[in-house]
Amino acid sequence: MQRSSNLLTALAFPLFFLCVAAYVWVSSKAMPEVIASHFDAIGLANGWMPREVYGLFMSGLILVLPLLVVYLPNAIMRRPANRINLPNRQYWLAPERREQTIARLCRGSVGLGYLLIGFLGYVHYLVVIANQSKPPTLPSTWFVAGLVVFVVASLIWGWLYISPFLRVGVRRR
Repeated sequence: MQRSSNLLTALAFPLFFLCVAAYVWVSSKAMPEVIASHFDAIGLANGWMPREVYGLFMSGLILVLPLLVVYLPNAIMRRPANRINLPNRQYWLAPERREQTIARLCRGSVGLGYLLIGFLGYVHYLVVIANQSKPPTLPSTWFVAGLVVFVVASLIWGWLYISPFLRVGVRRR
């Protein structure tokens, strides 16, 4: 049972990434030839991109940012000579706990990757909606609401990510 759970967990993030990237790619193809891609504070379009450039740009963001947030730290932390800045570093990176600590840090970074991909997909959705109106207008209230949710969720993620390492010698259930 544990092995199938680990497999599902390992496949969930790339699957989520692929779904959002496919949504961005397919929905970008259905947008106007020139897309309103930048908006002022009240939601009025003030920047434009060709559809193909926008599709590549958003797909690139959805590819590169999660790689930086999830896979790069995972690769760096697995190297034996790395320097990890962590509360109570000596305790958590002691030889008997190091592998478990690294695994926990790597799993934790995936949570931020989910938040980032979800937020970028949401922003793209709002750009799609904006380009359906004449003149293109981003629903700025929805953008601000999404941004607030993303920031609050990121703060909660940050606390949940680092808080277990603030305590030394506490057994987790």
